[in-house]
Amino acid sequence: MKGKCGACGWRTHFEELKISRDELVYAKGVPNVGSKIITEDIQRAVSYSGVSEGEVIIQVLHTTTTLLLNEAEEGLMLTDFPNMAGRLCPEGTYAHDRAERILSRPDEPENAPSHMESILIGSPSFPVIIRDSHLLLGTWQAIMFYDFDPENPIETTVTTMVRTDLA
Repeated sequence: MKGKCGACGWRTHFEELKISRDELVYAKGVPNVGSKIITEDIQRAVSYSGVSEGEVIIQVLHTTTTLLLNEAEEGLMLTDFPNMAGRLCPEGTYAHDRAERILSRPDEPENAPSHMESILIGSPSFPVIIRDSHLLLGTWQAIMFYDFDPENPIETTVTTMVRTDLA
């Protein structure tokens, strides 16, 4: 979807990326942590937008998922990041998982650590600069999607907004 915002001076383009459980790579030795490198998907959205200079804002639309801009090396991605999340947010007793809340919402899982991990490990959204129609990333940087509760949603949406100055 393309649009123009005369008041803000931006030309915008929106794309949605649907990520299913089947696409995730699961962490080694850490239960319930799935991830996917989405750099190429985001670059496709930028290319489709026709924007050569500007920015893309990437946002994930689920509360137990996060985005990460870092090196996508297998050891970091599938072991170190998930292990760190597990150490920071161990299984245990959390107010989010209190009995009266779970009983009042029959489809609600006990997943407080998943929410905490998504907050501490990454960000629900961030911008990336576009230069010469390409994402401006460092040598080893990649955009990664993490799901800390992959058995909960069947599909998660990552939305991108590519924008450039109208001037």
